Amino acid sequence: MADNNCNNSSVVKEVNNKTTAILESDANSNFLVDIIELSESQEEEVLLAFIRSVYKIFSTFCSRGKLHLSLQQRKAVKGSEDPGDVFNLWLHEKYLLTLRRLLHLLSVGSQNIKEFSLCTLMKFVAEEGKQKSSDGFPNKLFKQICDVFFNGKNSSKACIERFAEFLDYDDVRFFVLKNLAGRLGNVPVSEGEKEPYLVENVFTMLSQVKMKENDEDLNNFLIHDMKSAKGKDGSVSKQPRFTLVKYHKRFFSSAWIGFLAIPLTSEILKKILLNLHTDVLPHMTDPKLLMDFLTDSYNAGGVTSLLALNSLFFLIHKHNLDYPDFFKKLYALFEPNIFYVKYQARFFHLADLFLTSTHLPAYLIGAFVKRLSRLALTAPPHGAMLATAFVCNLIKRHPSVQALIHRKQSGKLLLDGESSEDFQDSCIGDPFIADEPDPAKCNALKSSLWELKTLQHHYYPGVSTLVEMLEKPLDSKETDISDYFDVSYDQLFQKECRKVTQKNSFLEFQVPKGIIGKGMVENWVLS
Repeated sequence: MADNNCNNSSVVKEVNNKTTAILESDANSNFLVDIIELSESQEEEVLLAFIRSVYKIFSTFCSRGKLHLSLQQRKAVKGSEDPGDVFNLWLHEKYLLTLRRLLHLLSVGSQNIKEFSLCTLMKFVAEEGKQKSSDGFPNKLFKQICDVFFNGKNSSKACIERFAEFLDYDDVRFFVLKNLAGRLGNVPVSEGEKEPYLVENVFTMLSQVKMKENDEDLNNFLIHDMKSAKGKDGSVSKQPRFTLVKYHKRFFSSAWIGFLAIPLTSEILKKILLNLHTDVLPHMTDPKLLMDFLTDSYNAGGVTSLLALNSLFFLIHKHNLDYPDFFKKLYALFEPNIFYVKYQARFFHLADLFLTSTHLPAYLIGAFVKRLSRLALTAPPHGAMLATAFVCNLIKRHPSVQALIHRKQSGKLLLDGESSEDFQDSCIGDPFIADEPDPAKCNALKSSLWELKTLQHHYYPGVSTLVEMLEKPLDSKETDISDYFDVSYDQLFQKECRKVTQKNSFLEFQVPKGIIGKGMVENWVLS
């Protein structure tokens, strides 16, 4: 091992010496061939020395004007016998070979080598851009970098996260979106089997993109200088596309539409839906193009449906999306597990918004009131309080469903002095069809809220306190249901403990008179 380290050190020293010699005289440029061959080494220390060396060499030649040749220049000097032309052409070919080696290391090297290769390649992108016209961008080289990122045969997640700092440049972000849109526009349906990391790599990149809203905000460029695009009178003579937001949005939309057309994993789909309404839809040229994707996600059921609610609400509220079965599907999402899911707060917040409109029919509100009341019977204490507060708000918001409180059954008002026999009859004779998926057919308005009568005897006093609100004259002030979001058993317990003091702590117990109590002796026979 010591011999190997010593050998690496000698190679690194040799590379440094050859680099210095090349920069001192063009006559030593043949050393460049030896340095490039080191890119095939398996030793990280040697590869790092190679990357440092080639950057130092080519950046120096670039500053001397000997490196970058246009296609016309290469054709002009190809048959030339001038030593300077021959040298420049040879140097350019070695530069292209070096880029290929760096792109290879970006794809298959260790994470340290990948990141070092990436930063060096981006420096070369900047150097090439400076040699071009003021509104040019070396997308030929940059597209090769993007091709490595979006090659789904290998995971590039960590490297893309490292690349995120370059997305602050408006021109870099523009060409990332342009190259990605072109890449996804030609992805066959079966691509996922051949390139298992494609979805992960693309999502990692898209999730790093932060869009801007106004042309004036596009003022941070890796290469382009806006001053050079202006005439003497201050007018813009030729404005590059990457200085205009509309082109950014066009490629942004194309990239997302192409990405969402690929079969997605459940994990990635949930991550997309989590922030789609804030990070994607507002920046698309036509958000309604994602309508089918969102309705399919909403119809998928479970957590996926919950997460799709935000984006659907955006389309309904901002873009007049017409979704006839929306409330029917929302009704179906109110299931017993709704009080245990991770996104409970988000769901109830949106459901509260959806049911705010006073134009909703009474049968629909009545169905949600009954559904929630029934769920509250088996919900944990915090869920029962949330459901009860939600029901109270719906009844205050829609007076037409107050009949569910005051309906007489067996000659009594449900929440006003009902006897135990009458209450039992209410439970058994409830016309509400709990398993009916269509809220229009569940007979909710023919029923009553006997479930809330049951909750008056709940073991947690906070639940019964909320139910008592319905026994009093209802005002228009609604309860803030957010107070009951994400409440746990431990929080409820600690809350009750804070109420307890020595003055109001009461214990009732009987001193045991043996291992087996009297009741057990009377009902059990020990043999």
